Amino acid sequence: MATSRLILFTKQDCGPCKRVKNFMRVNGLLEHVTIMEKENHPALVSAFQLGLYPTLVVAEGPDMIRKYEGAKLVQVNLPMEIYEASL
Repeated sequence: MATSRLILFTKQDCGPCKRVKNFMRVNGLLEHVTIMEKENHPALVSAFQLGLYPTLVVAEGPDMIRKYEGAKLVQVNLPMEIYEASL
């Protein structure tokens, strides 16, 4: 059985993507997530049919089990200093 992994897809010019990455960094979650920028991984973006960013993909082996896109992922209550630092 393959192990599940988390992949965060972001875009270089995406404010919400920066906020989510900062949230993960501040809360010590980056070691559990692989971050991939859309611009550097077009084949995976196409394979997972990604259109909104940020998107968190739960994958098992080569298969996507679930994805959380855009606003569903950004709905975290960030302290103002983290939000401002991500702008």
